[in-house]
Amino acid sequence: MRRLTIVLGVAGLILVMASYIITDIGEMGGSPLDRIGGMIIDFDPILKVATMLLAVATVVMVFGSLPQLARPSASPDTDMLMVLTYGSVGVGLVAAAYGVYNISRAVQNIGPVSFPVMAPSVAEAVLMAAIGLIVGAIGAGLRAIIEARKTGS
Repeated sequence: MRRLTIVLGVAGLILVMASYIITDIGEMGGSPLDRIGGMIIDFDPILKVATMLLAVATVVMVFGSLPQLARPSASPDTDMLMVLTYGSVGVGLVAAAYGVYNISRAVQNIGPVSFPVMAPSVAEAVLMAAIGLIVGAIGAGLRAIIEARKTGS
């Protein structure tokens, strides 16, 4: 589980950096936080719902794990945590696929366009995948901590 935490976290951070680089190619101005925040504000309504689901999953994972983290003797039921971990990754990847679908649909309707024109939409899709992977890393990390306390390692 520790390896999964590292892999998901690193992959998520790499995708966040890729999203930032793509916005740079698209010549979107502003600081890094302005660019990322602006993308989240400008998300498609379905991507906003996916973002809210991921935010709720994060809160549920953290607050659901607090009793087990506070009392190591509590029986560790990590099934819900596992479902939320993998579900978060799935939601992020499905939302990214939806973003890619929207891009391909727009290209079919408009015709060939340059990458700088598509860059904001591509960056949104990459950012959704990154958010899903980072939320999954949080869940995997919490599960690893709980299981390590259970086994005493």
